[in-house]
Amino acid sequence: MTEDFNEGPIIIEDKQCLLTNKENCSLCGNKDGLIECGICGLKFCNNIHENKSDIMYHIQNSNHNSIKIITNKDFPNKYEELKCCKCGEKNIFELFFLLSNENNCIDINKTVFCKKDIPKNCEVQPIVQKEEKIEKTNNDLIIKKPQKSYSYSNKRKVNKQMISERQRILNEFDEIVTRKLNKVKLSYENKYDYYEIYKPLIVADYLYTKKVYDNKSEYDINLLVNKNEKYYFKIPEDFIEINFSPGRVLKFMEVDKYEYYDENDLDEDYEPIEFVGVITNIIFNDNNQLYDIWIMPLNKHITSLKGHDGPFKIKEEFCSIPFMRMLEALELFQTDEIDEYNEGAVSLYLVRRILGQYPTEKQIKNKKNLENLSSFKKDEEKALNSLFGKDIISKIVKSIDNYGTLNESQIKSINNVFKNILNLIQGPPGTGKTFLSSFIIYNIYKYRKDKSNKILLCAPSNSATDNLALSLLKINKVTGEKMKILRVFAKSREYITDIENELLNASLHKKLQEKLNIDDTSEVPKDDLQEEIDEIITDYDIVIATCSTSWDERISKQNFPFVIIDEVTQCCEIESLIAVVHGCKHLTLIGDQKQLGPVILHPKAESTGMKVSLFERMLKLYPELLNKLKIQYRMHEEIIKFPSMEFYNNEIQNFYPKEARTNKEFNSQFNWPNKNIPLIFIHVEGKEIVIRSGKSKQNEEEAIIAALFIKKLTDLNINLNNIGIITPYSAQKILIRKKLKEKYKTKTIIENLKISSVDGFQGREKDFIIVSNVRSNEDNGIGFLRDFRRLNVSITRAKYGMIIIGNAKCLYEDSDIWAKFISYYQKNDLLVEPEIKKYYENEKEICEFNIDELNKISGFNENLDDSKISYQEYDFDASSNEPNINEDLLNNFECSENVYAEGNKKYYRKKKEKKNKKKNKNKNKYKNQYYK
Repeated sequence: MTEDFNEGPIIIEDKQCLLTNKENCSLCGNKDGLIECGICGLKFCNNIHENKSDIMYHIQNSNHNSIKIITNKDFPNKYEELKCCKCGEKNIFELFFLLSNENNCIDINKTVFCKKDIPKNCEVQPIVQKEEKIEKTNNDLIIKKPQKSYSYSNKRKVNKQMISERQRILNEFDEIVTRKLNKVKLSYENKYDYYEIYKPLIVADYLYTKKVYDNKSEYDINLLVNKNEKYYFKIPEDFIEINFSPGRVLKFMEVDKYEYYDENDLDEDYEPIEFVGVITNIIFNDNNQLYDIWIMPLNKHITSLKGHDGPFKIKEEFCSIPFMRMLEALELFQTDEIDEYNEGAVSLYLVRRILGQYPTEKQIKNKKNLENLSSFKKDEEKALNSLFGKDIISKIVKSIDNYGTLNESQIKSINNVFKNILNLIQGPPGTGKTFLSSFIIYNIYKYRKDKSNKILLCAPSNSATDNLALSLLKINKVTGEKMKILRVFAKSREYITDIENELLNASLHKKLQEKLNIDDTSEVPKDDLQEEIDEIITDYDIVIATCSTSWDERISKQNFPFVIIDEVTQCCEIESLIAVVHGCKHLTLIGDQKQLGPVILHPKAESTGMKVSLFERMLKLYPELLNKLKIQYRMHEEIIKFPSMEFYNNEIQNFYPKEARTNKEFNSQFNWPNKNIPLIFIHVEGKEIVIRSGKSKQNEEEAIIAALFIKKLTDLNINLNNIGIITPYSAQKILIRKKLKEKYKTKTIIENLKISSVDGFQGREKDFIIVSNVRSNEDNGIGFLRDFRRLNVSITRAKYGMIIIGNAKCLYEDSDIWAKFISYYQKNDLLVEPEIKKYYENEKEICEFNIDELNKISGFNENLDDSKISYQEYDFDASSNEPNINEDLLNNFECSENVYAEGNKKYYRKKKEKKNKKKNKNKNKYKNQYYK
């Protein structure tokens, strides 16, 4: 695991010790003061090794957690295991010794206890503290430099300064991962209860995901360098083992060149290197059917690669940063002390809401938990008045010339934003969530009482975050408003070459380059660079970043009283919490729990509820806070009809009439099976094939049909830019591209046609959508296609028409919601079957594909009992959720659209600073040097 690209890896796997002599220290060879590892039996001393004693260095790097010491000087070869004198607990990270005994000495049989067995009202000292020695003297064990002691008379006593540090978190992993993973709750007794539920879930998912990445295969490439010392490598067009995309981080391991070259041809100082690099650009070379993948090293200076081009192995690099940020945000939430003015990481009234301590509507009706209700209401009213003042509703801007006007449901939602501290807005597909978000931010900016209060705007993915930034920049342009908008990219994404100019000019790294008048800010001393960044951010009203990047060291110490999270249902609760613990006093969550949620790889963590979003839990607790957007602007009314009926209680209305979403000239020539409905389901009983690596699936028949329909659409003057292909399998994506190039011999088909997974298409739209489902097998298994959210997203991307390709029988048999969907298509005469064999036999007839030759399919139950088909939302007691890892999702998920693909750059959590505290430094110290 590469924890920090700038400082080298922190490793938690087993490592071979340097020496094997059992009677000497296995690291340095010392013979005195030895302590034995209780797991591997090797001995270590207390000499300092890399800022730690040898024994601590071994424990932290081997993931071992017990030790043996000599308790009787008369028997120097007899080691006894250190353990709790009550229950026998041996994990030294869980052990404490009493401070009441003389000289703070440890009697192994009397004064060592684990947490649960510590006597009441006793002062204790942890056996192991960060960077401390474990020292043996005579019969006792003494901890050098004892720090602050803790009283265990109360359940937990912590203070604001106890913000976690990454190494300490890693040290705790072994103990945490052995705990039972408890189910998430609807409400929590206190912050510690919340902390104890979520921390093991995050750690478990971290370790499992890391293991998955560690087991990923390595692939051979040839690293090339051009005359400008830019590095790249070439990959065949049909290479599908790694999902290459700008921003993706890869690990590069040089193959020893002595295997290829004569020693005399190499430099004397030559040694094979490893580094991690981010993909900055991808260029397709049509002549040789190769992709050029351009990279930038992250943990090495570009000049250090000189002479190291040639054979390398690459693999996908695991990104630990989002997990660490979740853990640290969770710990800050738990340890934060809120003062009498509610100034803290999260305001007191929002903490009550998040923990579920505010009486729910149901409890109020049943006259339960009403003791503090009046006080709670007054606190929230007082907070709202301090943020916005009175009579704000009448001033809200609901229409902006040359930008747009809010509809009735959007107006109701924005009004409630200024009436409540916590806001929940559900936006079904095409209902303008991003559009509404921009109006909310614009109004908060205009009517906030304290103009120094900053606004943090987040989303889990970079694509969603970029859309928000572009919307606000457009408002600035059409209104002449001077909202100061700052887009903060993850550091790895700063190297991407195709960022839109508008976004680039509004980005933090661009502002910093302009301020210092230099292109490479890495040469500026870190403290001075941060000072310059602080000056920039101080001058901006609105900061936009992904949830994870909002915890970046560059902006983590900033206070943001207003927080808006768009697409919040795509991230787990603690990922949302990262954005909230910035002094949040007013929180707006916008999402749709009926669309795709977060990806949790650990099966047990997923089944116990880690995948539940903060939005979903708040909705269960406080349904009265929900505002639904009900008018959709995207789809033809027949396209939205089934999703509205099945997923949204038939509440979605259409803004545009049917005629406005009907391409009459196209429809008359295309000849849909039902002339009034621009939908078709092509039933193809092709054969799904697992590719050689076993990680993805293909269906050649479906790929051919998709290529035929692309030809049909383009022949009827539909631009490739207006067509999208959705397929859940990365191997199918490559196969479709291959079939298109075989038939149409053009590079344009690759450059202009959007082919992506369901995850990659969420939040996007095209005039015409083709869906290739791939799954077709005798067992009728469809894997992660069972998720009704995946179906919902797939069938709500098209504006004018949609073509679905798949084995209807297989889909029908394995999934209730698919059965209902296929039944709907059959009842409306939309389900058809081509004579596939005919098209294989004659190449010309493939290109002359005629939709009139399709046969309407029969054989399904036309009298399907719809009442028996349903989908289940998440049950918070997890009783119906079985632990089951979905390999399809794991192997085909497009991480580039998700926060987990963000770069693994240097990160260190700084303490929050008080508003009135300023550094007393000379601000012009380095300006003269860099401003020339």
